[in-house]
Amino acid sequence: MKVSLTVAQFPITWDVKRNVELISEVLAEARPDDIVALPEGALSGYGPDLSVLGDLDTLALANATDRVDVDFTPLREQDLTAAGLGQAA
Repeated sequence: MKVSLTVAQFPITWDVKRNVELISEVLAEARPDDIVALPEGALSGYGPDLSVLGDLDTLALANATDRVDVDFTPLREQDLTAAGLGQAA
């Protein structure tokens, strides 16, 4: 089994809507079976001043997770142990 990885590198802001747009662009460019690695805090935002987290709009964040909807079914159906990527159930 071949594994393909897309590593996303883009500027993270505290603007959840903008972060979703950037993530969506990355996912649109990735191949269908790619594993996509996003920066830490890619959805909620990240920056040197973490006090902003106290004002984070959790509803906007919850809605954003719905917009970045990924179907993991094909991955769940594969035998990842054969590729050394998991443990047998």
